[in-house]
Amino acid sequence: MELGVDTHIWMNILILFREIDPPELFREYGLKQTEFDALAQLYLSDRPLTQTELKKRLLTTKGSVSQMLSKMEAKGYVRRENDPGDKRCQMVRITEAGAALIRPRLERHFRRISKYFASLTEVEKEILLKILNKLRKTLP
Repeated sequence: MELGVDTHIWMNILILFREIDPPELFREYGLKQTEFDALAQLYLSDRPLTQTELKKRLLTTKGSVSQMLSKMEAKGYVRRENDPGDKRCQMVRITEAGAALIRPRLERHFRRISKYFASLTEVEKEILLKILNKLRKTLP
């Protein structure tokens, strides 16, 4: 069977992703990958996120997010609060302990990512970003 260009593109994206974000990297950070991603999303957000927003950003299930947040809440990294505007909704907020944990790891992670893209020119990076954003718009 001959693979098409689309499949080759996808395979290369997966290889790059696995190379940039190997599971052992997050163990080195003292976190699971989903915990790192959740703390990063909360830290970089200008406001608390609903559990539903977090679920969508992490591309996971409601149950997985809820379970992970329970563990992170027990460690003191996040706090869940009822949304005053909608009692059915829970807001997730990063705590000072969570921010202190993720800040240096996120800075190190961003430096690590930058090394992978150092071979691209700024124009190439802009083109790649436009292409990826166009592809994201096709997602459900």
